Amino acid sequence: MSTMVLGLSVVVQALVAFAALRLVVVTRFRVAWALISSALFLMTVRRSITFYRVIADENAFAPDLVAELVALSISVLMLAGVLWIGPLLRAFDRANQELGARQAEFQAYAEASSDYFWATDEQLRVSYLSEEFERITDIPAERLLGRERGEVVPSTVDPAAWRAHLEDFRQRRPFRDFSFQHIRADGSVVSLSISGVPVFDDSGAFQGYRGVRRNITSLVEAEGERRQQAMFLSSIIENIPAMVFVKRASDL
Repeated sequence: MSTMVLGLSVVVQALVAFAALRLVVVTRFRVAWALISSALFLMTVRRSITFYRVIADENAFAPDLVAELVALSISVLMLAGVLWIGPLLRAFDRANQELGARQAEFQAYAEASSDYFWATDEQLRVSYLSEEFERITDIPAERLLGRERGEVVPSTVDPAAWRAHLEDFRQRRPFRDFSFQHIRADGSVVSLSISGVPVFDDSGAFQGYRGVRRNITSLVEAEGERRQQAMFLSSIIENIPAMVFVKRASDL
């Protein structure tokens, strides 16, 4: 009986070793599973030698039944664990690959857009500015990192609007589309719109702000042109009666 249990234990250990070897191929933890698989194969070889000696030598002592049952139980549990963790690791790898693809896609969109991302720490000091910041504003990011939000005053901004904006930060309120203009080093004017939300941890402690700043220069310029055209059209309409009067007077 104990010899049969020993043989069954060898078979189960071999299955565990092959299952672990398969995980070397299908997961990204190749080195770890290669080491585990090698150890399991060596254990299988050792147990196979013991099994061979028992069945080849009639005078050999029969293995202890209780010990072999314990060994068989361990082998079965190991097989169940490897078979159970395999799909989880494959799902984890797929999720990582999908996340990596989405991050790459998001980064591509961010690089192609006219927006940039920003963040502050819990002291409202600027802690992050994405790469597009310097291209849009012509200001090196290093000049602003570590400075408090109140110290980073835009080139042109209404004082009352700026005070209200800083009050949003102090009160930890989300804000949206705070617009202002920035004068670049070459004298060109860039219109920007900033939005942000406060971030809190699980205990409710404030962690800082995360947000996006949009380059709305083209929108502001288009709106300016629209207003100019509207004013021009309005002036024409308002002067039509005078033009008609002058025309009639000339006919007299």
